Amino acid sequence: MAVVVGWAFEVFSTVETVEGNREPVRTNSNPIPSQTRWQRKNTSVRSHEHENGMSESAQRRDLRMPDDDEVFAVVTEMLGANRVEVRCADGTERTARIPGRMQKRVWIREDDVVLVEPWDWQDEKADISWRYERDEAEQLRDEGHIR
Repeated sequence: MAVVVGWAFEVFSTVETVEGNREPVRTNSNPIPSQTRWQRKNTSVRSHEHENGMSESAQRRDLRMPDDDEVFAVVTEMLGANRVEVRCADGTERTARIPGRMQKRVWIREDDVVLVEPWDWQDEKADISWRYERDEAEQLRDEGHIR
């Protein structure tokens, strides 16, 4: 039998006494953990460092590279209505569309590095297919993939 007391609850079981009466006995006290969720999540300041002392961002990561029909681009202007102006690696300025699967999940700002897929029927337009994080973009610049 569970008894709700405020925001915590306590579990009682019944024990039969010598006289044959049943008395409730507390079997489990307050089940609230000793640490908050935030304390469990952030247990150590050095949680992102590896054995060699280098942070995760300092190490090289394998990044998503463009497919045959994709090119690197940098967002130059936000146009509104899920459209952005991008400067592609092939030297073309295009109007790129943020697809529905990325809206409100992946936030795109000016100067972000993205992968775009130019349209076959209109070369001045494209669809955004991927956004790189800031450290990933720096790695692409360091390796010479983009300027």
